[in-house]
Amino acid sequence: MNELTAREFALKILKRVDQGAYVDKILESRLSQSGLSDTDKALVKKLVLGVTKWRERLDWILKSYLTRGPEKLNPWIKNVLRLGVYQIIFLDRIPPWAAVDEAVKLAEQYGNRGTKGLINAVLRRVVREGDNVDYPDIETDPAAYLSVYYSHPLWVVKRWIKRYGSTVTAELCKFDNTQPKIFIRVNSLKTTPENLIRELKTKGIKARPNQLLPDFLELESAEGLFKTRCFLEGHFQVQDPGAGVAVLLLAPRPGQRVLDMCSAPGGKATQIAEIMKNQGLILALDRHKGRLRMFRENIKRLGIQIIQAKAEDALNFTSEPFDRVLVDVPCSGSGTLCRRADARWKMQEKIEELTALQLALLERGARLLKPRGVLVYSTCSIEPEENEMVVEGFLKGNPQFKLEKATVVLPSIADDYVEIFPPRDHCDGSFAARIRRIEDG
Repeated sequence: MNELTAREFALKILKRVDQGAYVDKILESRLSQSGLSDTDKALVKKLVLGVTKWRERLDWILKSYLTRGPEKLNPWIKNVLRLGVYQIIFLDRIPPWAAVDEAVKLAEQYGNRGTKGLINAVLRRVVREGDNVDYPDIETDPAAYLSVYYSHPLWVVKRWIKRYGSTVTAELCKFDNTQPKIFIRVNSLKTTPENLIRELKTKGIKARPNQLLPDFLELESAEGLFKTRCFLEGHFQVQDPGAGVAVLLLAPRPGQRVLDMCSAPGGKATQIAEIMKNQGLILALDRHKGRLRMFRENIKRLGIQIIQAKAEDALNFTSEPFDRVLVDVPCSGSGTLCRRADARWKMQEKIEELTALQLALLERGARLLKPRGVLVYSTCSIEPEENEMVVEGFLKGNPQFKLEKATVVLPSIADDYVEIFPPRDHCDGSFAARIRRIEDG
Protein backbone atom coordinates (compact mmCIF):
# COMPACT_ATOMS: atom_id res chain seq x y z
CA MET A 1 0.00 0.00 0.00
CA ASN A 2 1.22 3.49 -0.79
CA GLU A 3 2.38 5.33 2.32
CA LEU A 4 0.45 8.50 1.44
CA THR A 5 -3.28 8.82 2.06
CA ALA A 6 -5.46 10.32 -0.66
CA ARG A 7 -5.75 13.59 1.25
CA GLU A 8 -2.01 13.88 1.82
CA PHE A 9 -1.44 13.13 -1.85
CA ALA A 10 -3.91 15.89 -2.74
CA LEU A 11 -2.16 18.26 -0.33
CA LYS A 12 1.21 17.72 -2.00
CA ILE A 13 -0.27 18.35 -5.45
CA LEU A 14 -2.02 21.52 -4.27
CA LYS A 15 1.32 22.81 -2.99
CA ARG A 16 2.77 22.35 -6.49
CA VAL A 17 -0.26 24.04 -8.06
CA ASP A 18 0.30 27.04 -5.77
CA GLN A 19 3.85 27.17 -7.12
CA GLY A 20 2.57 27.41 -10.72
CA ALA A 21 2.22 23.79 -11.87
CA TYR A 22 -0.62 23.04 -14.29
CA VAL A 23 -3.19 21.06 -12.37
CA ASP A 24 -4.19 18.63 -15.16
CA LYS A 25 -0.60 17.78 -16.04
CA ILE A 26 0.57 17.23 -12.48
CA LEU A 27 -2.50 15.15 -11.64
CA GLU A 28 -1.91 12.92 -14.64
CA SER A 29 1.81 12.44 -13.97
CA ARG A 30 1.54 11.96 -10.19
CA LEU A 31 -1.53 9.71 -10.16
CA SER A 32 -0.14 7.40 -12.84
CA GLN A 33 2.82 6.66 -10.55
CA SER A 34 1.00 6.83 -7.22
CA GLY A 35 0.10 3.24 -6.43
CA LEU A 36 -3.24 4.48 -5.10
CA SER A 37 -6.45 2.53 -5.62
CA ASP A 38 -8.88 3.74 -8.28
CA THR A 39 -11.17 4.99 -5.50
CA ASP A 40 -8.38 6.99 -3.88
CA LYS A 41 -7.26 8.36 -7.26
CA ALA A 42 -10.80 9.59 -7.88
CA LEU A 43 -10.84 11.26 -4.45
CA VAL A 44 -7.47 12.94 -5.05
CA LYS A 45 -8.69 14.29 -8.37
CA LYS A 46 -11.96 15.55 -6.88
CA LEU A 47 -10.15 17.26 -3.99
CA VAL A 48 -7.45 18.90 -6.10
CA LEU A 49 -9.81 20.15 -8.81
CA GLY A 50 -12.40 21.29 -6.29
CA VAL A 51 -10.01 23.21 -4.06
CA THR A 52 -8.31 24.77 -7.09
CA LYS A 53 -11.60 25.87 -8.61
CA TRP A 54 -13.20 27.13 -5.39
CA ARG A 55 -10.19 28.64 -3.62
CA GLU A 56 -11.46 32.25 -3.63
CA ARG A 57 -14.63 31.26 -1.81
CA LEU A 58 -12.78 28.86 0.49
CA ASP A 59 -10.36 31.60 1.50
CA TRP A 60 -13.23 34.02 2.13
CA ILE A 61 -14.86 31.50 4.45
CA LEU A 62 -11.56 30.95 6.24
CA LYS A 63 -11.11 34.71 6.73
CA SER A 64 -14.32 34.71 8.75
CA TYR A 65 -12.90 32.16 11.17
CA LEU A 66 -9.26 33.26 11.37
CA THR A 67 -7.79 36.13 13.36
CA ARG A 68 -5.33 36.64 10.51
CA GLY A 69 -6.13 35.87 6.87
CA PRO A 70 -5.20 32.53 5.25
CA GLU A 71 -2.48 34.31 3.24
CA LYS A 72 -0.55 34.69 6.52
CA LEU A 73 -0.48 30.94 7.12
CA ASN A 74 2.18 28.43 6.23
CA PRO A 75 1.29 27.25 2.67
CA TRP A 76 0.88 23.65 3.84
CA ILE A 77 -1.54 24.63 6.61
CA LYS A 78 -3.47 26.96 4.32
CA ASN A 79 -4.11 24.06 1.93
CA VAL A 80 -4.99 21.70 4.79
CA LEU A 81 -7.68 24.19 5.79
CA ARG A 82 -8.85 24.61 2.20
CA LEU A 83 -9.15 20.84 1.86
CA GLY A 84 -11.13 20.62 5.08
CA VAL A 85 -13.54 23.43 4.22
CA TYR A 86 -14.04 22.12 0.68
CA GLN A 87 -15.02 18.67 1.98
CA ILE A 88 -17.37 20.09 4.61
CA ILE A 89 -19.12 22.59 2.32
CA PHE A 90 -19.14 20.87 -1.06
CA LEU A 91 -18.88 17.08 -0.62
CA ASP A 92 -22.00 15.37 0.70
CA ARG A 93 -20.51 11.87 0.79
CA ILE A 94 -17.70 12.69 3.21
CA PRO A 95 -18.87 12.97 6.85
CA PRO A 96 -17.81 16.31 8.34
CA TRP A 97 -16.13 14.59 11.30
CA ALA A 98 -13.95 12.61 8.89
CA ALA A 99 -12.87 15.77 7.07
CA VAL A 100 -11.90 17.38 10.39
CA ASP A 101 -10.12 14.29 11.68
CA GLU A 102 -8.05 13.86 8.50
CA ALA A 103 -7.16 17.56 8.45
CA VAL A 104 -5.91 17.39 12.06
CA LYS A 105 -3.76 14.38 11.15
CA LEU A 106 -2.22 16.34 8.27
CA ALA A 107 -1.60 19.26 10.63
CA GLU A 108 0.42 16.97 12.88
CA GLN A 109 2.73 16.20 9.94
CA TYR A 110 2.93 19.59 8.24
CA GLY A 111 2.47 22.04 11.09
CA ASN A 112 3.08 22.27 14.81
CA ARG A 113 1.10 21.93 18.04
CA GLY A 114 -0.48 25.33 17.54
CA THR A 115 -1.60 24.76 13.96
CA LYS A 116 -3.13 21.41 14.93
CA GLY A 117 -5.36 23.17 17.46
CA LEU A 118 -6.11 25.98 15.01
CA ILE A 119 -7.26 23.61 12.30
CA ASN A 120 -9.39 21.61 14.71
CA ALA A 121 -11.09 24.76 16.04
CA VAL A 122 -11.66 26.42 12.66
CA LEU A 123 -13.04 23.34 10.94
CA ARG A 124 -15.36 22.50 13.83
CA ARG A 125 -16.81 25.99 13.53
CA VAL A 126 -17.30 25.46 9.80
CA VAL A 127 -19.09 22.18 10.55
CA ARG A 128 -21.44 24.01 12.94
CA GLU A 129 -21.97 27.19 10.92
CA GLY A 130 -21.23 26.13 7.33
CA ASP A 131 -20.61 28.99 4.96
CA ASN A 132 -23.08 31.20 6.79
CA VAL A 133 -20.64 34.09 6.53
CA ASP A 134 -20.99 37.67 5.37
CA TYR A 135 -20.31 37.71 1.63
CA PRO A 136 -19.98 41.02 -0.25
CA ASP A 137 -23.34 42.64 -0.87
CA ILE A 138 -24.67 41.67 -4.28
CA GLU A 139 -26.69 44.87 -4.64
CA THR A 140 -23.97 47.40 -3.78
CA ASP A 141 -20.98 45.47 -5.16
CA PRO A 142 -22.08 42.70 -7.55
CA ALA A 143 -18.55 42.20 -8.92
CA ALA A 144 -17.12 41.48 -5.47
CA TYR A 145 -20.02 39.16 -4.62
CA LEU A 146 -19.76 37.15 -7.85
CA SER A 147 -15.97 36.99 -7.57
CA VAL A 148 -16.07 35.56 -4.06
CA TYR A 149 -19.21 33.45 -4.16
CA TYR A 150 -18.44 31.82 -7.53
CA SER A 151 -14.66 31.91 -7.03
CA HIS A 152 -13.44 33.92 -10.03
CA PRO A 153 -10.75 36.61 -10.19
CA LEU A 154 -12.26 40.03 -9.51
CA TRP A 155 -10.74 41.57 -12.64
CA VAL A 156 -12.39 38.87 -14.79
CA VAL A 157 -15.79 39.40 -13.21
CA LYS A 158 -15.55 43.18 -13.65
CA ARG A 159 -14.76 42.90 -17.36
CA TRP A 160 -17.56 40.37 -17.91
CA ILE A 161 -20.08 42.58 -16.10
CA LYS A 162 -19.07 45.48 -18.33
CA ARG A 163 -19.56 43.30 -21.41
CA TYR A 164 -22.51 41.10 -20.47
CA GLY A 165 -24.17 42.64 -17.39
CA SER A 166 -24.43 41.12 -13.91
CA THR A 167 -27.14 38.54 -14.65
CA VAL A 168 -25.34 36.90 -17.60
CA THR A 169 -22.01 37.11 -15.79
CA ALA A 170 -23.55 35.20 -12.87
CA GLU A 171 -24.77 32.53 -15.31
CA LEU A 172 -21.30 32.27 -16.83
CA CYS A 173 -19.63 31.96 -13.42
CA LYS A 174 -22.15 29.30 -12.38
CA PHE A 175 -21.47 27.34 -15.56
CA ASP A 176 -17.72 27.47 -14.95
CA ASN A 177 -18.26 25.66 -11.65
CA THR A 178 -20.42 22.83 -13.00
CA GLN A 179 -19.20 19.30 -13.72
CA PRO A 180 -17.79 19.24 -17.28
CA LYS A 181 -19.94 17.33 -19.73
CA ILE A 182 -18.56 14.41 -21.71
CA PHE A 183 -18.82 14.78 -25.48
CA ILE A 184 -17.70 12.52 -28.31
CA ARG A 185 -17.52 13.19 -32.05
CA VAL A 186 -18.92 10.48 -34.28
CA ASN A 187 -16.38 9.19 -36.82
CA SER A 188 -18.35 9.50 -40.06
CA LEU A 189 -15.81 7.28 -41.84
CA LYS A 190 -17.01 4.32 -39.79
CA THR A 191 -20.50 4.88 -38.40
CA THR A 192 -23.45 7.22 -37.91
CA PRO A 193 -24.78 8.98 -34.79
CA GLU A 194 -27.80 6.66 -34.71
CA ASN A 195 -25.70 3.49 -34.94
CA LEU A 196 -23.21 4.71 -32.35
CA ILE A 197 -25.98 5.61 -29.90
CA ARG A 198 -27.40 2.09 -30.26
CA GLU A 199 -23.99 0.46 -29.87
CA LEU A 200 -23.15 2.46 -26.74
CA LYS A 201 -26.55 1.63 -25.25
CA THR A 202 -25.72 -2.08 -25.38
CA LYS A 203 -22.78 -1.30 -23.07
CA GLY A 204 -24.95 0.65 -20.65
CA ILE A 205 -23.73 4.06 -21.87
CA LYS A 206 -26.50 6.56 -22.60
CA ALA A 207 -25.81 9.09 -25.35
CA ARG A 208 -27.84 11.74 -27.13
CA PRO A 209 -27.11 14.13 -30.03
CA ASN A 210 -25.73 17.51 -29.04
CA GLN A 211 -28.13 20.41 -29.64
CA LEU A 212 -25.41 22.48 -31.32
CA LEU A 213 -23.77 19.87 -33.58
CA PRO A 214 -25.72 16.63 -34.10
CA ASP A 215 -22.57 14.67 -35.10
CA PHE A 216 -21.43 15.16 -31.51
CA LEU A 217 -22.97 13.08 -28.73
CA GLU A 218 -23.36 13.97 -25.07
CA LEU A 219 -22.84 11.10 -22.62
CA GLU A 220 -24.37 10.68 -19.20
CA SER A 221 -21.28 8.82 -18.02
CA ALA A 222 -17.91 7.72 -19.43
CA GLU A 223 -17.61 4.64 -17.24
CA GLY A 224 -16.26 1.80 -19.35
CA LEU A 225 -16.23 4.00 -22.47
CA PHE A 226 -12.61 3.39 -23.43
CA LYS A 227 -12.93 -0.39 -23.16
CA THR A 228 -15.79 -0.60 -25.64
CA ARG A 229 -15.38 -2.10 -29.07
CA CYS A 230 -16.62 1.10 -30.68
CA PHE A 231 -13.78 3.07 -29.06
CA LEU A 232 -11.08 0.51 -29.86
CA GLU A 233 -12.28 0.35 -33.47
CA GLY A 234 -12.30 4.13 -33.82
CA HIS A 235 -16.00 4.89 -34.08
CA PHE A 236 -15.60 8.12 -32.13
CA GLN A 237 -13.18 10.67 -30.72
CA VAL A 238 -13.59 12.61 -27.47
CA GLN A 239 -14.11 16.26 -28.42
CA ASP A 240 -16.23 19.19 -27.25
CA PRO A 241 -18.67 20.72 -29.76
CA GLY A 242 -17.19 24.13 -28.98
CA ALA A 243 -13.96 22.90 -30.53
CA GLY A 244 -15.70 21.33 -33.50
CA VAL A 245 -17.31 24.47 -34.92
CA ALA A 246 -14.00 25.86 -36.22
CA VAL A 247 -13.57 22.86 -38.52
CA LEU A 248 -17.12 23.19 -39.85
CA LEU A 249 -16.41 26.85 -40.58
CA LEU A 250 -13.25 25.83 -42.44
CA ALA A 251 -15.44 23.59 -44.64
CA PRO A 252 -12.64 21.49 -46.17
CA ARG A 253 -13.36 19.42 -49.24
CA PRO A 254 -12.14 15.98 -50.33
CA GLY A 255 -8.87 16.14 -52.27
CA GLN A 256 -7.67 19.47 -50.84
CA ARG A 257 -4.35 20.32 -49.17
CA VAL A 258 -5.00 21.44 -45.59
CA LEU A 259 -2.66 22.81 -42.94
CA ASP A 260 -3.45 22.54 -39.21
CA MET A 261 -0.83 24.79 -37.64
CA CYS A 262 -1.16 24.00 -33.91
CA SER A 263 -2.61 20.54 -34.03
CA ALA A 264 -2.00 18.37 -30.94
CA PRO A 265 -3.90 16.65 -29.41
CA GLY A 266 -5.40 16.37 -32.89
CA GLY A 267 -9.16 16.49 -32.47
CA LYS A 268 -9.63 19.12 -35.16
CA ALA A 269 -7.23 17.47 -37.62
CA THR A 270 -9.02 14.14 -37.42
CA GLN A 271 -12.37 15.93 -37.76
CA ILE A 272 -11.04 17.60 -40.93
CA ALA A 273 -9.99 14.21 -42.30
CA GLU A 274 -13.45 12.78 -41.72
CA ILE A 275 -15.14 15.70 -43.49
CA MET A 276 -12.67 15.24 -46.38
CA LYS A 277 -13.71 11.55 -46.55
CA ASN A 278 -10.06 10.52 -46.08
CA GLN A 279 -9.14 12.04 -49.47
CA GLY A 280 -6.42 14.67 -49.90
CA LEU A 281 -3.63 15.76 -47.54
CA ILE A 282 -3.62 17.23 -44.04
CA LEU A 283 -0.35 18.46 -42.63
CA ALA A 284 -0.65 18.71 -38.84
CA LEU A 285 2.05 20.62 -36.96
CA ASP A 286 2.89 20.86 -33.29
CA ARG A 287 6.11 22.13 -31.79
CA HIS A 288 6.04 19.61 -28.92
CA LYS A 289 7.14 16.20 -30.18
CA GLY A 290 5.82 14.39 -27.09
CA ARG A 291 2.27 15.57 -27.74
CA LEU A 292 2.18 13.83 -31.11
CA ARG A 293 2.42 10.27 -29.75
CA MET A 294 -1.22 10.07 -28.62
CA PHE A 295 -2.25 12.01 -31.74
CA ARG A 296 -0.69 9.37 -34.00
CA GLU A 297 -2.36 6.60 -32.00
CA ASN A 298 -5.74 8.27 -32.53
CA ILE A 299 -5.07 8.71 -36.26
CA LYS A 300 -4.47 4.97 -36.55
CA ARG A 301 -7.45 4.02 -34.36
CA LEU A 302 -9.80 6.24 -36.36
CA GLY A 303 -8.67 4.70 -39.65
CA ILE A 304 -7.31 7.94 -41.14
CA GLN A 305 -4.60 7.81 -43.82
CA ILE A 306 -4.31 11.43 -45.02
CA ILE A 307 -2.77 13.12 -41.95
CA GLN A 308 0.96 13.75 -41.73
CA ALA A 309 1.82 14.81 -38.17
CA LYS A 310 5.09 16.71 -37.80
CA ALA A 311 6.90 18.19 -34.80
CA GLU A 312 7.64 21.67 -36.15
CA ASP A 313 7.31 25.26 -34.97
CA ALA A 314 4.52 26.70 -37.08
CA LEU A 315 6.06 30.19 -36.94
CA ASN A 316 9.08 29.00 -38.93
CA PHE A 317 7.27 26.57 -41.22
CA THR A 318 7.49 27.01 -45.00
CA SER A 319 5.74 25.01 -47.71
CA GLU A 320 3.84 25.10 -50.94
CA PRO A 321 0.53 26.93 -50.35
CA PHE A 322 -2.59 25.20 -49.04
CA ASP A 323 -6.28 25.29 -49.98
CA ARG A 324 -7.30 25.54 -46.34
CA VAL A 325 -5.40 26.63 -43.24
CA LEU A 326 -6.59 26.21 -39.66
CA VAL A 327 -4.90 28.55 -37.16
CA ASP A 328 -6.14 27.28 -33.79
CA VAL A 329 -3.92 29.34 -31.53
CA PRO A 330 -2.78 28.95 -27.91
CA CYS A 331 -5.00 31.16 -25.75
CA SER A 332 -6.16 31.95 -22.22
CA GLY A 333 -8.80 29.21 -22.36
CA SER A 334 -11.43 31.52 -20.87
CA GLY A 335 -14.12 29.51 -22.65
CA THR A 336 -13.02 26.30 -20.92
CA LEU A 337 -12.97 27.32 -17.25
CA CYS A 338 -15.52 24.61 -16.47
CA ARG A 339 -13.09 21.98 -17.78
CA ARG A 340 -9.79 23.52 -16.64
CA ALA A 341 -9.77 24.16 -12.91
CA ASP A 342 -6.73 26.44 -12.77
CA ALA A 343 -7.25 28.39 -16.00
CA ARG A 344 -9.22 31.19 -14.30
CA TRP A 345 -6.22 32.02 -12.11
CA LYS A 346 -3.80 32.16 -15.07
CA MET A 347 -5.98 34.10 -17.53
CA GLN A 348 -4.54 37.58 -17.05
CA GLU A 349 -0.95 36.59 -17.71
CA LYS A 350 -2.02 34.38 -20.63
CA ILE A 351 -3.90 37.19 -22.38
CA GLU A 352 -0.96 39.54 -21.91
CA GLU A 353 1.57 36.96 -23.11
CA LEU A 354 -0.24 35.41 -26.05
CA THR A 355 -1.86 38.14 -28.17
CA ALA A 356 1.38 38.90 -30.05
CA LEU A 357 1.90 35.18 -30.71
CA GLN A 358 -1.69 34.78 -31.88
CA LEU A 359 -1.29 37.54 -34.47
CA ALA A 360 2.07 36.15 -35.59
CA LEU A 361 0.57 32.68 -36.12
CA LEU A 362 -2.35 34.17 -38.06
CA GLU A 363 0.02 36.10 -40.31
CA ARG A 364 2.20 33.02 -40.90
CA GLY A 365 -0.86 30.92 -41.75
CA ALA A 366 -2.08 33.57 -44.17
CA ARG A 367 1.23 33.48 -46.04
CA LEU A 368 0.76 29.73 -46.54
CA LEU A 369 -2.68 30.12 -48.14
CA LYS A 370 -3.42 29.88 -51.86
CA PRO A 371 -5.20 32.73 -53.65
CA ARG A 372 -8.95 32.26 -53.05
CA GLY A 373 -8.07 29.85 -50.28
CA VAL A 374 -9.77 29.92 -46.87
CA LEU A 375 -8.22 30.29 -43.43
CA VAL A 376 -9.99 29.89 -40.10
CA TYR A 377 -8.60 31.59 -37.01
CA SER A 378 -9.91 30.03 -33.80
CA THR A 379 -9.51 30.04 -30.02
CA CYS A 380 -11.15 28.50 -26.96
CA SER A 381 -11.40 32.00 -25.51
CA ILE A 382 -14.32 34.41 -25.11
CA GLU A 383 -12.06 37.47 -24.71
CA PRO A 384 -12.07 40.13 -27.46
CA GLU A 385 -8.32 40.76 -27.21
CA GLU A 386 -7.68 37.20 -28.36
CA ASN A 387 -10.53 37.01 -30.85
CA GLU A 388 -12.02 39.76 -33.00
CA MET A 389 -9.31 42.26 -32.07
CA VAL A 390 -6.61 39.93 -33.45
CA VAL A 391 -8.62 39.35 -36.63
CA GLU A 392 -9.36 43.05 -37.10
CA GLY A 393 -5.71 43.93 -36.55
CA PHE A 394 -4.66 41.36 -39.14
CA LEU A 395 -7.19 42.50 -41.76
CA LYS A 396 -6.23 46.13 -41.29
CA GLY A 397 -2.64 45.37 -42.26
CA ASN A 398 -3.40 42.79 -44.97
CA PRO A 399 -5.85 44.16 -47.57
CA GLN A 400 -5.45 41.08 -49.77
CA PHE A 401 -7.57 39.18 -47.25
CA LYS A 402 -11.22 39.63 -46.31
CA LEU A 403 -13.51 38.39 -43.58
CA GLU A 404 -16.27 36.11 -44.82
CA LYS A 405 -19.40 36.10 -42.71
CA ALA A 406 -19.65 32.85 -40.77
CA THR A 407 -23.39 32.76 -41.49
CA VAL A 408 -22.57 31.70 -45.06
CA VAL A 409 -21.35 28.33 -43.73
CA LEU A 410 -23.08 28.02 -40.34
CA PRO A 411 -26.27 30.07 -40.53
CA SER A 412 -27.90 28.58 -37.46
CA ILE A 413 -25.08 29.23 -34.97
CA ALA A 414 -23.06 32.15 -36.33
CA ASP A 415 -23.01 35.81 -37.30
CA ASP A 416 -19.91 37.58 -38.63
CA TYR A 417 -17.95 35.20 -36.41
CA VAL A 418 -18.73 31.98 -34.61
CA GLU A 419 -18.93 32.77 -30.91
CA ILE A 420 -19.88 29.84 -28.69
CA PHE A 421 -20.96 31.01 -25.25
CA PRO A 422 -20.88 28.35 -22.49
CA PRO A 423 -24.09 29.01 -20.50
CA ARG A 424 -26.11 29.52 -23.68
CA ASP A 425 -24.68 26.66 -25.75
CA HIS A 426 -23.96 24.26 -22.85
CA CYS A 427 -20.43 23.42 -23.96
CA ASP A 428 -16.97 24.96 -24.03
CA GLY A 429 -16.78 28.53 -25.26
CA SER A 430 -14.91 29.26 -28.47
CA PHE A 431 -14.38 31.75 -31.29
CA ALA A 432 -13.76 31.27 -35.00
CA ALA A 433 -13.37 33.63 -37.95
CA ARG A 434 -13.36 32.67 -41.63
CA ILE A 435 -10.88 34.63 -43.76
CA ARG A 436 -10.41 34.36 -47.53
CA ARG A 437 -7.38 35.36 -49.54
CA ILE A 438 -8.68 37.54 -52.35
CA GLU A 439 -5.63 37.67 -54.65
CA ASP A 440 -1.86 37.37 -54.59
CA GLY A 441 -0.15 40.06 -52.60
